[in-house]
Amino acid sequence: IHFYKRLIFDMEVQIVGNVGFVWDLESVLLLRNKFRILGSFVGFSPKSVEIGLPLLLMGEEIQLLKEKGIVKLVELKCFENEPSERLIQRALEYKEQSYQSQIEEFKEERIEVINKMADKIVAGKKRKKLEQLKRKRKFDGMRLQAEKKRKLEGSETSAPQIVDLSSDEEPEQSEELVKIDRDSVISQEIAKIKPISRDMQVVQIFDKDPWLEKDDKCSSYWTFNTQGVNKCRLFTFKDLWNNNYYISEGSKFGGDFLLYSGDPVKYHAKFIVICLNSSKEIENEKRIQDLVARSRLGTCVKKTVLFSWLDGEDVKYRSLKRGDKMC
Repeated sequence: IHFYKRLIFDMEVQIVGNVGFVWDLESVLLLRNKFRILGSFVGFSPKSVEIGLPLLLMGEEIQLLKEKGIVKLVELKCFENEPSERLIQRALEYKEQSYQSQIEEFKEERIEVINKMADKIVAGKKRKKLEQLKRKRKFDGMRLQAEKKRKLEGSETSAPQIVDLSSDEEPEQSEELVKIDRDSVISQEIAKIKPISRDMQVVQIFDKDPWLEKDDKCSSYWTFNTQGVNKCRLFTFKDLWNNNYYISEGSKFGGDFLLYSGDPVKYHAKFIVICLNSSKEIENEKRIQDLVARSRLGTCVKKTVLFSWLDGEDVKYRSLKRGDKMC
C-alpha cells in the first residue's frame, strides 16, 4: 500500500504541446493494472512495454487522471531552447565512454569464444602445418627424382618413377614432426582481435533524460478543450470508466473509443463508441447511408456500435447492430 501511495504521488505526465507522455515503466504498469488507463505505446505493443515507451495518453485520459489527483502534469523548460554546450559535451563524453566500454566487452566476448574453440583452433593449425609439410616433401621428392633422371639420361636404365616421399611414412610419424604450442596459438588469436569500429557501436536510446534536473521541470497548466463534441467525448469517457470498462482510442474502427470488459491483452473490444453532438445525428435523413455503413462495419468486426450524446450533463447511449432495431 505504501509503495502504491509513493508511486502514485510520483507519477508524472509530461505535456508536449497538447499531448501527454508517460516515460516511467512502473507508472505505465500502475496506470494500466490499477487505474485501467491504457494509452497508446509509441514504440511497440503492450506485450513489450519496456520497448514501447513512452506511453501516449488521450486528452480524456489526462483530464480524468488530473481530476482524480493520480498524476502530476509537468512541462520541460529545457525544450524551449537549444541544448547548451555543457549538455552537448556531456552527451558526447557519455557516447565515447559507452564506445570504449563496448570495445572491452566485445574483446572479452571474443576471448571467451576463442577459449571455447581452442581445441578446434589448435587442431586446425596442426592440420594446416601437416599439409604444408606433405606438400614440401612431395616437391622435394619430385626435385630429387628430376635430378636423378638428368644423371641417368643416355643410359639404358629406365628412368625412376616419381614417388611421394611422405607416402612411405605412417601418418602418426608425420604428425609427430608437427609441434604446436597451444598457449602460443591462443595468444596469437587473441592478439588478432580488432576493436569494433564506431559504426558498429550500439547507441543507447534513453526512455528518459539522464541529465534532467529539477529546475528543468515546471508545473503544466494544461486544460482539456471542451469545445464542440469534445465535451461529449470527455463525459462519455469518464462515465464508461466509472462503470469499470477499459477504454482505448477507436479511430482504427471509425469511432471515438473502443470498449473492453477486461484488459485488451486478454479481451476483444465489444463496442465501438461514437460521440455525437445530439441524438439527431444518428439518423440523418440526408446521410442515411452513414448509418448503414456503421452498422455493416460493426457487424464485420463483430462489435456493437454505441452512440453517445449529452442531455444536459447526463450521457445518453443508443446501440446499433445490423438486423436489430436500435435500442
